[in-house]
Amino acid sequence: MLSQTNEPPGSRLLTQTSTPSDAPAVNDSFLSLHVNKSFPASYLAIEGQRLYPLTIDVKPLFEEYIRRIQAPLSDYTFANNVIWLSRMSGFYQVIEDCFCLFTLNGDDLTMLLPPLGYSANQHRALQSCFEIMDAYNTTPYVGKVEYVYRDFLDVMNLNSDETVFPAVSSEQWLVERSLPDYIYHTEDLIDLKGNAYKTKRGEINQFRRIHPNHRMEVLGPQHWEGIHNLVNTWLQNRLKYTTSDSVADFFFTVESERAAITRALEHYDFLQLQ
Repeated sequence: MLSQTNEPPGSRLLTQTSTPSDAPAVNDSFLSLHVNKSFPASYLAIEGQRLYPLTIDVKPLFEEYIRRIQAPLSDYTFANNVIWLSRMSGFYQVIEDCFCLFTLNGDDLTMLLPPLGYSANQHRALQSCFEIMDAYNTTPYVGKVEYVYRDFLDVMNLNSDETVFPAVSSEQWLVERSLPDYIYHTEDLIDLKGNAYKTKRGEINQFRRIHPNHRMEVLGPQHWEGIHNLVNTWLQNRLKYTTSDSVADFFFTVESERAAITRALEHYDFLQLQ
């Protein structure tokens, strides 16, 4: 995660002086929502930039820019981002010839990924992105980039040596190590050898005893109804054991998961999921 450590100088907020006659607009000091038939149906206008909703049709553009960096991580796939970001929370713009992905979470505008593009353009693009975030957010300390791949630290002239983590700081930037994902060797998951996988072997053997006639199938549209039913059953069972003080958090989390599953199934083929 990368964020600014000092308050940047104030920047002048640019506002749009005219809108189409058939386009209702909602304006305040930071945010304008416009409708224009020559662009996507709606966009955020912040700091003179239009941030467009991250929709399924953005896939070719996103993948054009992701090919310019070397980050073989699931967080950097279009499918992963589009299924988890709803139309009202994921926004993008091409700045300094870089694809810049923003997320609007409550009252905070942040970035999930650093600007995607050639390294010669990324530093300037990031500076512009922070100007946009600072113009929207109530404090510049809110602006941040969640998932920064290691080589991007070299672009920002920050030392990415293991010995200096968990935090790297400079006059302007602070880098913090986030919680790591699980990383397994493919062969280990196939063989499940050793004590580390004893529980998993036991669960598989138990499944085989209970369901001796099970079979493997390639996932397809014929399974969508069953998947939705499984999700609903899982939610109902989880709700039985959810305490009253955690119901609100539970519903927020599971609704995000349910929506992500729905979007994944809806666009399964187009996203080339397997």
